[in-house]
Amino acid sequence: MSPSDLKQLKAPTWIDPDRNGAPTLMLFSVVDDRSGVAYQEYALVYGEDAEAALRFLFRAMAPKEGNPFAGIPDSLQLDGGPVGKSAVFKRVMECLGIDVLRPMPAGSDGRRTTARGKGKVERPFRTVKEAHETLYHFHEPASEEEANRWLTRYIATYNSGDHRREPHSRIDDWLGHLPDGGIRAMCSWERFCTFAREPERRVVGIDCRLTVAGVTYEVTSEVAGETVVVWWGLFDQELWVEHGEERYGPFDPVGGAIPLHRYRKHRKSRREVRADRVE
Repeated sequence: MSPSDLKQLKAPTWIDPDRNGAPTLMLFSVVDDRSGVAYQEYALVYGEDAEAALRFLFRAMAPKEGNPFAGIPDSLQLDGGPVGKSAVFKRVMECLGIDVLRPMPAGSDGRRTTARGKGKVERPFRTVKEAHETLYHFHEPASEEEANRWLTRYIATYNSGDHRREPHSRIDDWLGHLPDGGIRAMCSWERFCTFAREPERRVVGIDCRLTVAGVTYEVTSEVAGETVVVWWGLFDQELWVEHGEERYGPFDPVGGAIPLHRYRKHRKSRREVRADRVE
């Protein structure tokens, strides 16, 4: 993720009333290391977080009409940003079988040059900003959808351009070096959401209510006063409850549905906090 040189839209489609100012127009990118084929999108966000990164990665790995650049990779190289440190991001990548590679600190090896990952990640951003976003001085996009339409046309032209070493285009290099067994197809969005869920033990109150991440739910009276296993995820607005062999739900928040563009923040467990401290 990298902030666009445009920074913000004049009329953003949504604004979080609990935060100061308008959301930033962020440029998301994933690039194949060999061919240079890229998939990029714009999104309005309030900083780099795992929720926005996972939504973008799902769209990047899902099948796209007219664009063969899709599928689940074997490994993903990130820079040293906060997304790679997120526990829920790591758990989703493990469920997909993706090996997350983060750059080593500069000079930490002593035998070779380190911290090369950030340069690889930033290079496609500079290409788009210097060759495409300079046109925004003449005509700025009015919305996030319009900016993505312009960017999609540019990326299609970019992928059809010459490869940096081979005598063919970038997209031809991608198609010519696919694995013999084919690519791993991306799962459905519903299945992807289950990877971002985690179990947690909670005691249901005698009023059949419990609070998860600041949101209050009212569950069935059959588990009132009991210790249950609660399942909730980063992309879920409903809650599931397990008690013994029975599973109940989904249950909606008592105060109504969660507003649009508002999501729960992943709360780290004691083990995750200790692991981050040791790291």
